[in-house]
Amino acid sequence: MKYKNHLTLILLLIFFSCDLHKKETLDIKHAIPVNSDLIIKIHDWGKMKTKIESFEWWQELKNTNLLRENLNLLNYLNHQYQIAPLFDNRNIYLSSILDVNDKSNLILITSMTDSEQNKSIKLLRTIGSSQNNPTLYEGVKINNIQLQTSNEIKTDVFFSIYKNIFLLSFSKIILEGSIRQLIYNNNIFQHNTIQKLDQNLPKYSDVNILVKTQFLEKLIDQENILLNSNSWSWFDVELEKSHILLNGVTSRGNTKYLEHSKYSDAKASEIQHLLPRHIKGFYKYQINNNSDLNEIINKT
Repeated sequence: MKYKNHLTLILLLIFFSCDLHKKETLDIKHAIPVNSDLIIKIHDWGKMKTKIESFEWWQELKNTNLLRENLNLLNYLNHQYQIAPLFDNRNIYLSSILDVNDKSNLILITSMTDSEQNKSIKLLRTIGSSQNNPTLYEGVKINNIQLQTSNEIKTDVFFSIYKNIFLLSFSKIILEGSIRQLIYNNNIFQHNTIQKLDQNLPKYSDVNILVKTQFLEKLIDQENILLNSNSWSWFDVELEKSHILLNGVTSRGNTKYLEHSKYSDAKASEIQHLLPRHIKGFYKYQINNNSDLNEIINKT
């Protein structure tokens, strides 16, 4: 009986010891900045990159002002520190935030296991090296190395591992914001509008894009006459050789641009009876020629 009690005690100690050392895992969505203007979810970076490298539209898109600088920095970073394995075969969130000068600042977010944290990846090996100039924020280490982008220019790279979440950005402020959200359990997908879009978006492709209308307006330098600037759109993206196909849902916002104009025939329609129950309204606007279009744009 005595030995049985001792055995029971040992088993209980082992159980509680394992439970105490069990690492908490977090949802990577909690690290996405709540002030994001653009959020891209990539289900497998390696697969997508291989697919689009030969596409003509990608060659044009990656040379736009929005993408060129950040993609060049990521290419430099991968060339010097081999970061690609950190993003293969897993979900990645890429968030873009426009600053006051409309410059796009990026943060890359993904998950990482304990074994992967110990992998021989050059970027992770810098954590304990003299290259690293780390700081603490809310008790979390932010690693800081300098990326050689030309003979004279160096760019700061900030990255951090919090529990099972890996964060990388060229902006320390943005990375600090993500750490703060992880600690205090803030999540942009808990926003009522975004949550509804996420629930209603059919997700079949390798890429999903959540974008604020205001971001698109700045990108194309044209106001959207049908959507409120603070509204969001959530797209499932099909990447084809000659084109990009977007299937998605949008939060139209409280916009009344065309509701009482002669260009609107937004009346009760039989099609409304066929729409899903969560659809609140159906709007149809008819523009027959350039004169009609110009009149609408001038009114807005």
